[in-house]
Amino acid sequence: MLYSATTAPIIYDPLNMSWTQYIDQLMGTDESVTEDAAIVAYADNGESVWAAHSTFKQITAAEVKRLVSTDRSTLFTDGLMLGGQKCRVILDNLYKEDASVNLMTKDGNTIVVCKAKTVLVILKGRKSIHGRQLLPQTIKIAEYLISAGY
Repeated sequence: MLYSATTAPIIYDPLNMSWTQYIDQLMGTDESVTEDAAIVAYADNGESVWAAHSTFKQITAAEVKRLVSTDRSTLFTDGLMLGGQKCRVILDNLYKEDASVNLMTKDGNTIVVCKAKTVLVILKGRKSIHGRQLLPQTIKIAEYLISAGY
């Protein structure tokens, strides 16, 4: 069980194969491109990790709330945390065109987040992998989840 910054438990169920299959699809077959992936609920104060590959299992409810907050005024100056990793915002379209955010970790990894109706699809690339390489697969899964009601 994971805990948020406010010590409220976030349920992570690794045996839920239907969500794990989405993670497998996001991770793909080329391990030189992707490092981590997650499907995270954000709607109706139900922030929780539904499935994750690695360090994204540590994403907290407080981190999710910050990421999806409609107050975007300090994201570029302050950045945010995701799975305990400090990230700076490179591109913020979460409430615009493609409903995505591009982040960069302190270590130089790109993270792409795409918003569906109730979940976030999150994909982290290895060092030197650009967000353009991660975005198509992330959008594809997010669009499918939107069509399925998520």
